[in-house]
Amino acid sequence: MNKRSTIDWSQATELRGSEARRSTVQDAAEAELAALHNRRTRMPSSRLSDTEWAILLECFVADGDGKILATKSMEAVAGVSSSTTSRIIDSLEGKGLVTRAGFEGDRRLRLVRITQEGRSAVRTVYRGGSEALQ
Repeated sequence: MNKRSTIDWSQATELRGSEARRSTVQDAAEAELAALHNRRTRMPSSRLSDTEWAILLECFVADGDGKILATKSMEAVAGVSSSTTSRIIDSLEGKGLVTRAGFEGDRRLRLVRITQEGRSAVRTVYRGGSEALQ
């Protein structure tokens, strides 16, 4: 016999509550999938990996806040080692999406800033354009 057909009303109320919570989580997951699909549709995956995109978005948000990010902070964003982060930033820099420069007070510190082309790519994806990084 189906378990749902044998529950009482108090259990049904609890079940509806858990389904409502699941629905909220499901809605968030669906929105994330839609955003991922949106980016992949407007920006071919051959152009940027998901990790490159995460770092580019981090640079975009920092730029909007008037900040410049250090390469060290990008490791946490990317969730990868410093050498992998460096390669990712090299790739973004090679595509003209970010620039990297040293810091006058500390030669070990490297700063990453989004370029106008990087800003345009992010805006194009979120505005629904089809010319991102083509």
